[in-house]
Amino acid sequence: MTAEAVRYYIPALVRVALDLNLKGNPPNFVSSLLFDLGLHDLNTFALFHMKERNTVLMLLKHLKGSMSERYVYDEDESVELEPLIEKRTRFSKEN
Repeated sequence: MTAEAVRYYIPALVRVALDLNLKGNPPNFVSSLLFDLGLHDLNTFALFHMKERNTVLMLLKHLKGSMSERYVYDEDESVELEPLIEKRTRFSKEN
């Protein structure tokens, strides 16, 4: 997806990923969402307004703290979120 498409679709993707009652929601959708967020470089993140950046950061922090409990995600993989969180936090402060 283009950077603009990521920005547009992120709210819907997050809703689907976090809705455990959604029929047809594959159990690894959270993993897919995180993969998509991790793939995009900071040029995509730069298009987000500050409020959107903060929301993405809050989502990543929430997932890091609760993924092994609520979602189908390996606890070792949640450790991989820390560099993503740090990189985006640093970028938001600088821009």
